[in-house]
Amino acid sequence: MKIQKISSLDNCSDNIYKFTSLSNICTAFCLSRNTVYFFIDEGLIAINKENNCLFMDSTSVNKLQTISHLKNDLYINNEGISVILSMREKVINYQDKFKIIADSLKKSNDVEEILNNLKNCGFFDF
Repeated sequence: MKIQKISSLDNCSDNIYKFTSLSNICTAFCLSRNTVYFFIDEGLIAINKENNCLFMDSTSVNKLQTISHLKNDLYINNEGISVILSMREKVINYQDKFKIIADSLKKSNDVEEILNNLKNCGFFDF
């Protein structure tokens, strides 16, 4: 089944994907209804309904592809997948923070200036 991509509804850079039913989503990603509902309830994917059609952004589509791979190829249960996706997001967040530190160190040799650069980049916002 081909996933239909439409242009963004609000002119954002993110792509929006259209499905005619939850069954089509399940078929497209080789997942059961219970699995899709589990990850919707966990808040890891978002599906919006409008005019009898279902819409997802590219982030949710990518997560469903990852979920499908973890579940169907590696036989990981839903709870394990939820932990993996949460940890993956944390790792990416820390990688982004390390990149901010590296960029700040490249820009300056003065500690005060480095700290100011980090503050301006929102590094200390938790």
